[in-house]
Amino acid sequence: MTINERRENFKRWARNTVMHIETVDGYIKSLDDDLPQKLNIATLFTITDITKLLKYKQNCKKGNYLYSWSDNIGNGRPMASLGKYIDYLQQNNTSVNKGLNIQTPISDIKKLSKKIIDSEFDNIVEILNYSIKI
Repeated sequence: MTINERRENFKRWARNTVMHIETVDGYIKSLDDDLPQKLNIATLFTITDITKLLKYKQNCKKGNYLYSWSDNIGNGRPMASLGKYIDYLQQNNTSVNKGLNIQTPISDIKKLSKKIIDSEFDNIVEILNYSIKI
């Protein structure tokens, strides 16, 4: 699959999972422009290694080096964009690195989804605790 095909497939997938087209366009901008400029790469659509993408997402979380930038650029849009792109890759069982379609067991996807949800919940709790202190 080419980079353009992956971008278009992601865009179609995101339009079916996200309500607002403006949000989808923002995700594309983050994956094509914002994050690549910060990470000094061409586009994130060249990356299908979920472990690497999860590391980038982790770096956008509070306390890590991309957090302030991610939060200021669009209320955390870069981190959300990475999350959606990871979801897309997992749901489509895509692995360009190996040139194969890998069938991921549903139980593994559920476990990873729970980790992501738990992580997002922790972020919300941190934000609320910070807001209460102010």
